[in-house]
Amino acid sequence: MTKAVFSRLKEFLFGRGRHKVHTLKVLIFALLLLEAGFFIYGQNSANAANPSGKSASSAGATAGSSGAASSGKVSGSTASSTSAKSQKLQWKKDPNVLEYGVEIQEINTGKKQTLKTEENFVEVSLAPGSYRYKITAYDFLGRAGSSSDWLTFEVIKASKPKVTAPVEAMIAADEKTLSIPVNVEDITEDTKVFLVNEKTSKKISGNLVLSEKALSKSETGKAKLAEFTGAEDGSWKLEIQNPSGSKTVSQSINVRNPAKEKREAEEKRIQEEKRLAEERRLAEEKRLEEEARIAAEKRAAEEKRMQEEMARIEKEKAEEEARRIAEMEELRKEEERIQAEKEKLRIEEEKRLAEEKRLEEERMVEEEKRHAAELAEEQKKVAKEEKKLAQEAKKQAAREKKMAAKEKRREEKEEKKRAE
Repeated sequence: MTKAVFSRLKEFLFGRGRHKVHTLKVLIFALLLLEAGFFIYGQNSANAANPSGKSASSAGATAGSSGAASSGKVSGSTASSTSAKSQKLQWKKDPNVLEYGVEIQEINTGKKQTLKTEENFVEVSLAPGSYRYKITAYDFLGRAGSSSDWLTFEVIKASKPKVTAPVEAMIAADEKTLSIPVNVEDITEDTKVFLVNEKTSKKISGNLVLSEKALSKSETGKAKLAEFTGAEDGSWKLEIQNPSGSKTVSQSINVRNPAKEKREAEEKRIQEEKRLAEERRLAEEKRLEEEARIAAEKRAAEEKRMQEEMARIEKEKAEEEARRIAEMEELRKEEERIQAEKEKLRIEEEKRLAEEKRLEEERMVEEEKRHAAELAEEQKKVAKEEKKLAQEAKKQAAREKKMAAKEKRREEKEEKKRAE
């Protein structure tokens, strides 16, 4: 525990510039009193910040106050889901707390579990059901401080809804209301239902009429009817989405509007009567026009013969001009073909020369690499030989030094004998 205190001391001294002087004084005084069994630690700070003794949090999945936490106070607690099988309980971190104790109780069975953490959150894996939890703050000496009130939350099973829908449904006579008999399972009171148009992707929100209500939020129920307002005739699908995000889409439903169909049938009958009357009028006009046409044909017969003769002459002139233009076009195409052939040969020649140049450059690069490798190998051999010679010279110097020392000792002995 003393190690943890010194760790907190280091954090305060080097990590909080604005409050460093004040915090240093408080912690030095705390350390002086530590041996005597005292500790300066914001006594009853939670009650001082909350005189009523009530938690600032509210029951449910979200709990806690958004205000700043005072020394030793647990606040800002929330419960959330981190995955399909994991839940996260989190609260506001207090710099004066060493660790937190989290007590979780299943409401129906009364079963409890207690966790401890130095972080301001814990991750748990709970089965679907109703739970409550409270958090206790511990100071640097491991003493329990203030605790939060019991906070409740619900773990809901992430089930995928099942839906059976008819292939056809009728819009009511008001041409606004659509009721679709369905069989939907594994849903909750918060399940959402949408009608999605297959052609336009238009989405209409509706209501599910429950046939079997869930006993709690962690259980599922059934629905027998889906109701919508503002739907149009066409091909639609039902989309059922649970609060967990799991959703199911039904088969296609052909939505019909009988009132609209009847109205359109009457309009079609009136249009058909108008069409027949128009056909009779056009037939009479056609008979009169035919008589006028025959008379006009007789008058135009002579004019036509003369026009045909003139047309024949003009046609012969046009054919001659067309042949001339065709011959010129053939000559132009031949010139273009020859030019394209020359361009193709030129490009192929450039490609061949470029390829030869590339191969030559690659050969030169490979040759340079080989020379460089040979040179590097030669340098390694020279370096190795020089190293060997240096080692030999070192050994020779050692031998000479040893012989010189031996010779010196011999001379010293002879000198000593002469002196005696």
